[in-house]
Amino acid sequence: MSRRAATTTAKAKATQALAAEEAREEAEKPIKRPRGRPKKVIQAPVPVAEVQAIEKKVQVEDASKEEDSIVIDWNGDLALTWTLITSIEASTEISAGLFPGVGAVKLSAGKSGKPKTHYYHLLAVDCFEKHEKYKDAFAYALAVVATKPNLLKAWRTKIKNRIKTLVDRTRDYITEMGQTGAGLGDEDEILAGTKLATRWDVIKAEFPWFYHVRTLIASRPNLQPVGLGNNNTDFDISLLIPTRDDDTSSAPDDTTSAPDDAPDDTPDPPEHPSEPGLSPTVDIVTSDSDNDLLDTPTLANATVPVKRKRGVSDSTEAPPPKPQQTRPKKKTKPQPAVSIPAPPAAAPAKKTTSKDRFSATILAEEETAQRQMDLRKEKNDARKEVALKKISMEGEIRLAKAEAKREEKAKKLELARLRMEQEHQFRMAQLQNRAPEPSTSSTFSGIFDDLPRLPSADSAGPSTYFDNY
Repeated sequence: MSRRAATTTAKAKATQALAAEEAREEAEKPIKRPRGRPKKVIQAPVPVAEVQAIEKKVQVEDASKEEDSIVIDWNGDLALTWTLITSIEASTEISAGLFPGVGAVKLSAGKSGKPKTHYYHLLAVDCFEKHEKYKDAFAYALAVVATKPNLLKAWRTKIKNRIKTLVDRTRDYITEMGQTGAGLGDEDEILAGTKLATRWDVIKAEFPWFYHVRTLIASRPNLQPVGLGNNNTDFDISLLIPTRDDDTSSAPDDTTSAPDDAPDDTPDPPEHPSEPGLSPTVDIVTSDSDNDLLDTPTLANATVPVKRKRGVSDSTEAPPPKPQQTRPKKKTKPQPAVSIPAPPAAAPAKKTTSKDRFSATILAEEETAQRQMDLRKEKNDARKEVALKKISMEGEIRLAKAEAKREEKAKKLELARLRMEQEHQFRMAQLQNRAPEPSTSSTFSGIFDDLPRLPSADSAGPSTYFDNY
């Protein structure tokens, strides 16, 4: 150990000893107590409302602890979820109450609308009343509903949360499957081997209730939006154009006349009382012809004023005619077999807007695209037909060539056989011609010794000719 290290260690030990001594002296000092009696702390009284709030909070916490003591294993018990969905589908009242369609909810006679908690209670009874694991706890909640209503409320909340989870997951899977699977109503409509079928196998393993829940929420616009289409959806704009039948549908049919021999029950038109400035013989015209217009002054019927001569009294002149006053035409109700209804006015031409032009353009583009697809399909079918015909013709040509080669080979073999037979007959004929006669002199007997001879009838040995050849 070096000298410097030893010095440092000694200083550290001395410092520790000094600190220990000071701590001991501090502990031995007596504790100074304040003189006199301690002061009393006066606490303000707690308000009664605050005490009640604290007690209520404690009760709620205790009740929540008691409610959360039972946890439903929905993922592990698939039969419980199937029971829930089957109960909803089996009851029209429950399905309409939890998943109402468009418009007002149709209720039975004498019944009023019920809250959703009522339907949650019915589903809780169907799911948990006979369940082996949860029937005792659910029966206890039903028994103490008067004193502990939160217990039964917890079971209804479990049903509510499960239904919400099923609906949310179904909407997620609908988005995932996209427009390809939007028009399918059941899993049997999915074609095997497609990409959608592969994805459906995965979804079915994770969520086998997809099509059941989708059917339940299909009529709810807030959960399943309707009215949305794609490029393949046709626009029915005929509903926006008013037709002539709509204008005349409400008008009575007065064109049919009564038979000739039927009594005339038409009431007489009412008589108009005479009024000042109106002649009692004036008829009220109710038609819509052009004759109803008031007479307007023209240049042809204008009168030229005549100058009076001096000394001539005005009494001899005829009083000026009073202007004829006419009442405004009064329309009466159509009378049966008397009045002829006016033809309905032609519907005014509807002014096309940018929306109409856009719709027409979209329809034209879709029709053009469909025709192009049909044309490509026809071309592909024609090409396939030509290719198949070509392959068939090539096969027939190959078969014909092979058959011709076989026939040619057979003919060559037959020709070779005939040649061999002819050559054999020719050689046999030559040998027979060269054979010696019995009366021939012995002088010529040695000439044919080297030639092969045919076997005689007595000899049993092979022919020397066939041996040589």
